Amino acid sequence: MGSMNRQKVFVGGLVAGIILIVLDYISGSHILGPYGTGHAEAMNAAVTATMNSKRAMYGGVATDLVLGWSVAWLYAAIRPRMGAGARTAMCAGFFVWLVFALAMGSYYLYRLASIEFMCLAAIVMLVELLIASYVAGMMYAEEGAAK
Repeated sequence: MGSMNRQKVFVGGLVAGIILIVLDYISGSHILGPYGTGHAEAMNAAVTATMNSKRAMYGGVATDLVLGWSVAWLYAAIRPRMGAGARTAMCAGFFVWLVFALAMGSYYLYRLASIEFMCLAAIVMLVELLIASYVAGMMYAEEGAAK
């Protein structure tokens, strides 16, 4: 079992984060944005202004980068036990999504979003994270391993 290739984790995580940023922009513009604005206004009108602020955008970009690095790091950590490949990358992506989705559930509990919106957002985020984790996993190689 080789040591973790930190450079590949960093680069793979950065690429995964950028993929998440792009996919979030697309899904936010075409799927979640119009649907979420109406639901946010119905739940709490003050939330809409916050959702569309620069601060929220910067927070979303930072979150996507952290999620990208989390997926890449988790893939590298479980790869020696589960083997290299898409299945292991998908497991890493699914686990990161599960933790993230549970944390996002507080939005519903605090009445900041409806259950319908949270379910839709969770499904979209699962697809996004599986794509990003696949790419990060395919970019990763152990130190000294030929790829």
